[in-house]
Amino acid sequence: MFENETYTYLNSLRRFGWKLGLNNIRRLLATQDNPHLKFPSVLIAGTNGKGTTVALLESIFRQAGYTTGMFTSPHLLTPEERIRINGEQVSASELEGLVERLRPAADELCSTYFEVFTAMAFSHFAAARVDIAFVEVGLGGRFDATNVLRPILSVITSIDYDHTEHLGKTIESIAREKGGIFKRDVPCVTHEQAPAVMATLASLAVSRDVELTRVSEFASIANVRKSEIGSTFDLNLEGCWYRNLQLGLAGTAQLQNATLALACASQIARLGYGISEEAYRRGLHAVKWPARQQKMQDSPKVVVDVAHNPASIKQLLDDLREIFEFERLVLVVGLLADKNYSAIAQSIAAAADSIFVLSPASSRALNPRLLQDELARHGVDSSLVRDIAREFESILAHAGKGDLVCVTGSHFHLAEIFNFYKTP
Repeated sequence: MFENETYTYLNSLRRFGWKLGLNNIRRLLATQDNPHLKFPSVLIAGTNGKGTTVALLESIFRQAGYTTGMFTSPHLLTPEERIRINGEQVSASELEGLVERLRPAADELCSTYFEVFTAMAFSHFAAARVDIAFVEVGLGGRFDATNVLRPILSVITSIDYDHTEHLGKTIESIAREKGGIFKRDVPCVTHEQAPAVMATLASLAVSRDVELTRVSEFASIANVRKSEIGSTFDLNLEGCWYRNLQLGLAGTAQLQNATLALACASQIARLGYGISEEAYRRGLHAVKWPARQQKMQDSPKVVVDVAHNPASIKQLLDDLREIFEFERLVLVVGLLADKNYSAIAQSIAAAADSIFVLSPASSRALNPRLLQDELARHGVDSSLVRDIAREFESILAHAGKGDLVCVTGSHFHLAEIFNFYKTP
């Protein structure tokens, strides 16, 4: 029963919605003796690739023998996934204990779901005395609850349009919010960015005495060989070549994220962390991060991916054409209401042979008929899925043995696919 009671309490916190700002989380953490000040951390912000970069860094440092913490969001199947030590998610009983310790203060402060999870993660990491924690920013950066950290390194992944209702309508305003994680004298490594984004980040870095480094300044890849289950590549890292590295994640974006993670690891190593070439190799090969162009079956092929904004959807569709062999592309798509579904509709209308549209199991779900109407504007008919758990078998039957069925969009309905295959 404790598990159900814990989940019920955590879900009740969603009524407070988003509460951008750091005062509340600081007050909450103060009641727990400020655990966020008791372990070294790396803070990762951006639009796409945050979670993968966290997972890659955690895997590399765990393979190097360090005790690692990892905080990500959202989760696919259970809330415990968000908090991990040495790759193992917090247990249900541990989650219950963390909730019970935080609940009085959280109730008094009307803390949000994300604030409570952030405080629980930091408390768990401090108690475990992790050597280093890798933390994914939830939304934006400047006012995100994770931004109370004083990291040893800040990281900015690819920045694009998303959450514009909170972060602003222009790419510059979004970049300013992401760059809000910059701390004076804390270095930052960033993906290659669009000129407007790079100019905004560079200006912020100067104003805060932050050493801002682009990945291309000390890392590059060559001889890339992509497959349906991962990639092999050579890496030049600060003038040293690492040949035939094997990445256990498929897709172009994951190669970019891996390059970023390796560049970040080399920068962290300068701060006294020893990382061998073998740790780099094992970390890349062993990394587990579900729903990133993850193939679930053959004949027909089924791929699941959490792409949910125009940039990530476009990259996914490009990769499917480049990497996977198939006859027809069948897309199953569900989005949240804050997504630019018009731009997404334009991309999928041009790429798919058949489209199924659904409503994710979330109060923030986009009405699927809006996406259907947008697809119709591009001359594409689509089918409405009312219950993906019950109708997935018929979708597979609709596809030929040589086809590819790609389920993408919100995390909420991807969980149903993992339940279908009984695998994380």
